[in-house]
Amino acid sequence: MINWHTGHFVYVSFVGPECLKDKNTGKILGCVLFAPDSGEVINTVAVAMKTGQDYTFLRDFIFTHPSMSEALNDLFS
Repeated sequence: MINWHTGHFVYVSFVGPECLKDKNTGKILGCVLFAPDSGEVINTVAVAMKTGQDYTFLRDFIFTHPSMSEALNDLFS
């Protein structure tokens, strides 16, 4: 993976659901999900990224229960 701000390579090891966020701005840079319904949940993350939200948007959002998307609260905590 390359850091587009500096042009340097960043090596990331993914173990489970992972979120890559900018420490300075809080912007979500990427997300990896491997779970049932992850194809639907990743779209929620993509909308947050495309609208310029920072990670706290998904961390503090109230999702319906029970749903897979409510796991985003834990992922971005």
